[in-house]
Amino acid sequence: MPDQKKPGTSGPRRTGPAKPRSTSGGPASRNNTNRPDSSNRGSGTQGTAGTRPRFTRKPRPTNPAADKPMAEPREEVVLSGPEQPEYVTIAQISAPFGLRGAVKAAVRTDFPDRFEQLEEVFIAPPGASGIVNWERKALLSAKLQNEKVVVLRFEGLTKAEQVEGLRGYNVAVPFAETVPLPEGEYYVFQIIGLDVYSTADVFVGKIVNVERMPASDIYTVRGPLSKKDVLIPAIKDVVKEIDLEAGRITIELLEGLI
Repeated sequence: MPDQKKPGTSGPRRTGPAKPRSTSGGPASRNNTNRPDSSNRGSGTQGTAGTRPRFTRKPRPTNPAADKPMAEPREEVVLSGPEQPEYVTIAQISAPFGLRGAVKAAVRTDFPDRFEQLEEVFIAPPGASGIVNWERKALLSAKLQNEKVVVLRFEGLTKAEQVEGLRGYNVAVPFAETVPLPEGEYYVFQIIGLDVYSTADVFVGKIVNVERMPASDIYTVRGPLSKKDVLIPAIKDVVKEIDLEAGRITIELLEGLI
């Protein structure tokens, strides 16, 4: 893998424009978007899919790091838009678990079942920038306590004191091992950093965050059209196209958005 690439920052969660709802309710609880494309930097996060814009993805380019960025934790080949990460974050270690070197980790992927098939992962301290900081670790076991917590045991680490220093470390897989998403869904790390333009080709700004909400994901856009960040709902009426290769999203500037 290229030594200059960064790990993705958000877990492999997904997002995408949610379909318009009838009178009540909103898109599915997972990130989903009418997809036009994919991408983000460093380590990313791998997550869930759904009819809402949570994970955002297009025929897929993305950011490596975890199987998701925003209010919650969230999988570089250089594209014309955001870069694809080398690693995608799928969990974050919170504390030692028991006396035999196990650690408890918060799940940062929409596909928690993947832990049971993993034979190795890569770990790095929070904020690590170069892939040189990622250390390969063979897994002795990975057991899900629930969809939000997994207990991991690494080869060669058999005592609690040996893993005490791993608190806060990110756990990742190579970008190539991220779970493929259906058409119209994207990983959050693929969406962050994209340029946003209106259908009239007016530059609105860049997406700096994705917040997962019950009805649809919300893209936070920072740019010249407003002194404050613009909140864009990831729904089909607003998000018209996501082009990961071009590094841009086209939106309908409905009244009240800015």
